[in-house]
Parts: sequence; C-alpha cells; structure tokens
Amino acid sequence: MTKHIQVKPVQEKRERSPLVIRRVDVIPVALPLVKPMRMAGITITHAQNILVRIEATDGTVGWGEAASAPTMTGDTLGGLVCAVRDYLAPLLVEEDAWTRPQLMRRLRAALLGNTGAHSAVELALIDLTGRSAGLPAVDLLGGALRRAVAPMWLLGNATPEEDVAEALAKQREGFDFFKLKVGSKMLAQDIAATHAVRDVLTHSMPLCADANCGFAPASARRYLEETRKAELLFIETTARLCRLERLDDAHTHLTDPDRCR
Repeated sequence: MTKHIQVKPVQEKRERSPLVIRRVDVIPVALPLVKPMRMAGITITHAQNILVRIEATDGTVGWGEAASAPTMTGDTLGGLVCAVRDYLAPLLVEEDAWTRPQLMRRLRAALLGNTGAHSAVELALIDLTGRSAGLPAVDLLGGALRRAVAPMWLLGNATPEEDVAEALAKQREGFDFFKLKVGSKMLAQDIAATHAVRDVLTHSMPLCADANCGFAPASARRYLEETRKAELLFIETTARLCRLERLDDAHTHLTDPDRCR
C-alpha cells in the first residue's frame, strides 16, 4: 500500500528591492564625560567619536559610531573623519546597501587598516538595512544569543582608595560587575587596588582588569602573579603594544591562561 503525502509547494524567494545609498555623512563629536577616566598613558575627559549617517534614496537612514583611540588602535578623530569622508563614503554612494558583505570587501581593499572607520560604516549599513526591513539589527546577523547583558562599571582612579569608594558606591546603585583600569598607577598601587576592590566585593561578584597595553612584559608577569588571589575573571590587553608574542609569554605565567585576553 502506498501512502501519498501532500507536499506543499516551495515558495519562491521574494526578490528584495535595492536599497540605494544616496549620501554618507561623517559627524565628529566630543562628548564630555561625567567623570574623567584614567587609563594607561592617557586620561580621557571627552568621548571623541564619529557618527556615520547613511541615507538611502527612499529616505531611510542608518547610523554607526566609532571611538578614537590613539594609544590603542591609532585612530584619531581627524583620521576617522578623513577615512570615511575621503576614502569610504565615495565608494558607497549609488550602491545597494543590501550587498553589505561585497561592499565591505571593496572598502577594505580600498583602505588598509582604519578599523574604526570601517566598523562605523558597517554598523551604519546594518542599521540602515534593519530599519528598511523592519527588523532588529541582530536578526540580520543570525539572531540573538542572549536577551540581557549585565552592565559593567569601569573603575579608573588615581588611588586605590578612590577605586574602592567608587566600587562601593556603584554596588549600592545596583552594579554587580566591575572592570578595574590598571597600568595608569605605579605597579604596586595597581596590585593593591586590585586586592582592595576584591576585598570589598564578594568573591562571587565578577571583577576583571584592563591594562590597555600599559604594562611592560615584566610588569605584566608580576601583576598576573601577585593578583591570583583576587580571582579576576580575566585580564585584558596586558602587554605594551599589544604584541601577540607578549600575550603568549604572559599566558605561560598563568595557571588559567584563558584569563589573559
């Protein structure tokens, strides 16, 4: 006996109309921080960022953003503006925003490096296409892996005492995840601040550190060794110049190499 199964016809893939880019604008901003942030080699008082605005011929607009980071990526505010305005934007006008992967390959071939400028443009393209389709950007990238993210507070002060006071104040406000900026004090103070902050937080509360490439290799090794008991979740960009071989060297001095990023 043969059982006949009714098969529904496969729907043809709907053709999407091109989302033609009409103009690309880059807008430099310098937003004052409520409180200066001390990092290795620099104290940040303003967020010097660029906003990228991409407009399609149907009026839909997408926005992207990137931060200047002269001591980390080499991106300056002027450099970001120049990269987008003079090199990337002209290659986007009259192109279809739905061809984002091909467009990004073309942009990377036209301008080496300049990761901040490329990222701001790609974010704007994703935002533009998401708004055009009426979809969250995450759904254009394969779907959400999580629906909530714990907020993390950055601690970057001149003294360990100030780090502790700020950690306690923010804990009372509801923060339960902290990142300590290290590499901006004397090494002994960085180590003391790490233990002092850990002592006022429960060990179940995540605490991590970020050196922003501010440690010399020997200092990075000493910091890693002398903060083991603080049970840091991870330690970010320990070595000066962020050289991979220096990170590998730091890994060899850790019981849990995954802590060093």
